[in-house]
Amino acid sequence: MSLSGSLSGSLSGSYSYSQLRKLIYGPNSLTQLPKVLSLIDGKRCMIICGKSINKTDIPTRVKDMLGDGVVEHFSSMREHSPIQDINKVLSIVREKEIDTLIAIGGGSSIDAAKSIVHFYKTDREDKRGLESVAIPTTLSASEYTMYAGYTSEEGHKTGLASEYMPPKAIILDAELTMHTPEQLWLSSGIRALDHAVETLYRPNASYHLRRMALIAIKDLFTLLPLSKEGGEDIHIRQKLQLVSYMSLFPDSMAVEDLRPFGPSHTLGRKIGSSYGVPHGITSCMTLSSVVRLYQTHCKDGEVQSRLKEAAEITSRKGDLDAQIDQLVGELGLRRTLHDYNIPLEDTDAIATSSLKGLGEVGFSESDVAGALRRL
Repeated sequence: MSLSGSLSGSLSGSYSYSQLRKLIYGPNSLTQLPKVLSLIDGKRCMIICGKSINKTDIPTRVKDMLGDGVVEHFSSMREHSPIQDINKVLSIVREKEIDTLIAIGGGSSIDAAKSIVHFYKTDREDKRGLESVAIPTTLSASEYTMYAGYTSEEGHKTGLASEYMPPKAIILDAELTMHTPEQLWLSSGIRALDHAVETLYRPNASYHLRRMALIAIKDLFTLLPLSKEGGEDIHIRQKLQLVSYMSLFPDSMAVEDLRPFGPSHTLGRKIGSSYGVPHGITSCMTLSSVVRLYQTHCKDGEVQSRLKEAAEITSRKGDLDAQIDQLVGELGLRRTLHDYNIPLEDTDAIATSSLKGLGEVGFSESDVAGALRRL
């Protein structure tokens, strides 16, 4: 099925751009970082990345490019952005008068930078003084939202939302993704699929966001298997970065209008922070089960129509949940509770703590716990 069909839903709504000022894409586009910093008046920069990225040549290239413009480098941001790491960076930012964070890597480093910007600006009436530039090396797409997540001292995933936290600029350079391990690259692609699919039933998502989500779904089903087959094909990787952009297109809305993104994301945050499961893998675990619940329990005809259209545009057979399971299997990604040592008896607690108030979408916490037990 082509994308010329009509997406069900209201043709009335609104859309607001985020504070993103520049998105640059293409192989070797990292070389444009100095121009990007000039645009946002970034003079005193701090690199944020994890230990894996720090083992590559990317931070060194940034330092060589910017010279004295890089004042500090935090190279040990841990997975799921622990608040302890965030507070360390925030202290350095204030002490060294950093004005720009350069976040390199996946969702943990980029979410950490967004959280740091949020906490810094919370204390300032003018909401100025610190911005960020995101240089993603995965497909997780956290750089596009006004949301961020971090892990509290108690080990709980905590969410933030602010129109002031998204990066001012993003650089999508597929050459930098060549360092990304295959499992991380492909599983972050399933994370992007999670974004796109949950946009189809996300409250308040505008018509054009849902249209772009459908395009992203179609392209992810095509490009992810191709990327696994030809892992070093720079053109496929660059296309996937752009598809990731469409899966979670930058959007800004009043904080009071923000809604939870979707049950798959909510479950993923709980599983990820509680059991140390990477972001992309949580989507491999939860997305198809949540979609199956919507297909069988949701009484909203528009949502059912959107999920059916998504299943048709992939040119595969079966309902969307089955197609997602098939894709995850083709990519060689593990997705069961057993694979990640999550006790079966924990499923009730996961559902209860993650998914309160699900009556509006037609299924209960017991439905979700049952779906988890089938993983």
